[in-house]
Amino acid sequence: MKSHIPKRHLDFDNPPATGGPSDNTTERIYGELKPQPMTTQSALVGSGYNPADDLPKVGRKTQNMEREVSNQTLLKFNLDRS
Repeated sequence: MKSHIPKRHLDFDNPPATGGPSDNTTERIYGELKPQPMTTQSALVGSGYNPADDLPKVGRKTQNMEREVSNQTLLKFNLDRS
């Protein structure tokens, strides 16, 4: 049980002796603090994993065609050099 603390104005050298912990108004009103990491909702947007990012950007037909063109270019370049 909390008891009354007598006020002694301007007596800074002798603080009042309560004999125990003082009352914490914030804890009394809101309950015990449970600190959690502060993150905003906007930090969650766009941070997820999208499985579509693993799909190839170019199809097999285009890859084969590009490989064939590069091989022909390389072959032509080697023939011109020799």
